[in-house]
Amino acid sequence: MTDHLIIPRLKEVFHDSFRIGAAVNDFTLETREEVLAKHFNSLTAENSMKFGSIQEEEGVFDFSEGNRIVAFAKANDMVVRGHTLVWHNQTPEWVFYTD
Repeated sequence: MTDHLIIPRLKEVFHDSFRIGAAVNDFTLETREEVLAKHFNSLTAENSMKFGSIQEEEGVFDFSEGNRIVAFAKANDMVVRGHTLVWHNQTPEWVFYTD
């Protein structure tokens, strides 16, 4: 008989010490859903909640990527943390335009 290695859920092992977090994007959610749900209890959007993703064009908002992350987190009893919400490489040019 083969012994099966049972890997404990990291989020449960460290429950009383700290949260186990992962930086995610749409691709990560699609391809790593099982491992994220099993081991993590905190998510951070890689770029989905940065200025360039949410409002690439002035006055035109798109929260769809961020909403998917929040929905996944809620469905799996996770928290969502912000991370570098304004970043020089992902801030649209129109933000810096002045008359």
